[in-house]
Amino acid sequence: ELRGTREGTGVLLGNAEGGCFYVPGGKLVARGEFWDIVAITAADEKQELAYNQQLSEKLKRKELPLGVQYHVFVDPAGAKIGNGGSTLCALQCLEKLYGDKWNSFTILLIHSGGYSQRLPNASALGKIFTALPLGNPIYQMLELKLAMYIDFPLNMNPGILVTCADDIELYSIG
Repeated sequence: ELRGTREGTGVLLGNAEGGCFYVPGGKLVARGEFWDIVAITAADEKQELAYNQQLSEKLKRKELPLGVQYHVFVDPAGAKIGNGGSTLCALQCLEKLYGDKWNSFTILLIHSGGYSQRLPNASALGKIFTALPLGNPIYQMLELKLAMYIDFPLNMNPGILVTCADDIELYSIG
């Protein structure tokens, strides 16, 4: 059972056992304190535009940590390439943007390209911006993903954590 409240402009998610995760929205995070890069994949240019608009609005409202590079990478036009192909395209985009430096970053890559045909309420903005039944204002799946992985950047070497927008992974760092 997750409960959510906004502390300042961040997101605090707590569970029934008293554990909690805090995502510091609107706060400038230090290197290593949070992800250096959060990348989201999109199926096409229209979805890319919608995702960029959502990210821009969230940053304006100070709902996301500052000092993080947020990117949306669109899959190439044509045949569907799946998450594997989308990962390779995202890696190419990171290489173009950062050269060899991207190897020194902690990167969260969230696959969200697709039209959510089995989840019509998520088809307009994609699964990563799907509203969740908690928070005020309402949280979206992006906030949950950021909160779920809050411990990773502090406990991992530079690299990429690849996840999908429509799943919830449970893990223990103990």
